Amino acid sequence: MCKWLSVLSLLLPLSALAQNVEFGFSYEAYLFGEQRDYADSIINIGNEVLNIPETGVFLDQRAEFKWLINDAKIIFRPRIVSYQQNYKTETTLKNESKSDTDLNLTDAFYEQYITDRIFTTVGLQVYQWGPAEILNPSNPFFHFNTDQRSLVYKEKGKALLRLNWNAKSDYNFVFMVEPVSNNEAHWIAEEKFKPQLAGKFETAWAGTRNFLGLAFGIPDNADFFIGEYFQYEFTEGVSIYADAKHSANNLFYEPQAEGVFQRMLPSDQDGTMSTLAVAGFRYEDNFDARLEYIYNSAGYDQQKFDQALLASSQLSPYLVDNIKRFQKSGLELLSQNYVYFSLRKTDPLEIKDLSLFFRSLTSLMDSSGVEQFEFDKSVLDWMNVFGQYSAFRGEQDSEFKLLDDWKASVGLKAIY
Repeated sequence: MCKWLSVLSLLLPLSALAQNVEFGFSYEAYLFGEQRDYADSIINIGNEVLNIPETGVFLDQRAEFKWLINDAKIIFRPRIVSYQQNYKTETTLKNESKSDTDLNLTDAFYEQYITDRIFTTVGLQVYQWGPAEILNPSNPFFHFNTDQRSLVYKEKGKALLRLNWNAKSDYNFVFMVEPVSNNEAHWIAEEKFKPQLAGKFETAWAGTRNFLGLAFGIPDNADFFIGEYFQYEFTEGVSIYADAKHSANNLFYEPQAEGVFQRMLPSDQDGTMSTLAVAGFRYEDNFDARLEYIYNSAGYDQQKFDQALLASSQLSPYLVDNIKRFQKSGLELLSQNYVYFSLRKTDPLEIKDLSLFFRSLTSLMDSSGVEQFEFDKSVLDWMNVFGQYSAFRGEQDSEFKLLDDWKASVGLKAIY
């Protein structure tokens, strides 16, 4: 974090030379409690292996400092998370607690307009595109996270050099490079940071919400990728969309026999093209509903999934590595086919400033899944109350019953 503060702070003296300088500050804090019940799965019997916390209390503080300097802006978004979590195991009957405070910088970037149609952005930033809700595969910089739809989730920015060219009002080009790490652990077990780059072109139909995009580049887990996405609105509030990525020699871990044991090893790099795609339907009126289908060609089938479970639970010389590699396999989703549904309603039953959310994700491999319910209600001009409940369903040791049976949280959000 200090590195990014040092680099961007060198730009602040420019404000003294600028004719037009505006400063902005905002602050928000989340105070919430969380409780969860772990699933007694084969990879975490009695919670002895993964040590999933049973309860926790969190204070998540976020601030934004913004300087607008003529045709440029500088953004800092520090974050301080203080927490206490309690752990319990059933086999050894251990009760432990952990308290800590983490200081992080989620965003820190400098943006400069070169012309009225070209601008560049340098630093820690979150840059997303694509029409889908569950994930947008054509963006290689950010990956699926099971908590990403939570009201308290915050994505940490990537260290990007980005150039945007809005060639005309109806099409634009973007080129991005991630030359250095943002100091987060790699999303694939045992892998180290690798620079990646991507470019994309997007065109839109004037006066509509219809658009088409193409992406390409070199990600950190494949030789190269090609992506595409689109959205087409038939009539106001009714649309279809899709987002896909095709990768060459995609790196992920899969179970392979080694003697009498199963071992999680890197996939064969034999020129295979793998596809990750989302196709969806959206209806927007007095509520917002989405239905999405996810296809992941590199994912496990039932046999591979069972072998991966065996590798991650059977006593062997490779057990520790197998568990780590199964948890962070390099697959955005473990299996091949999913259905996702979401529903959002604001001001239900004429209750002002209340938002309700429902989400459901189901694996078609074994019919396991998760349902998530959320609410967010403004109680004062500067305060909201919110809550979330997630229920995981399926047979024991199915895809969505490996970690949790359920988890819930409730809290307050203060805004300044």
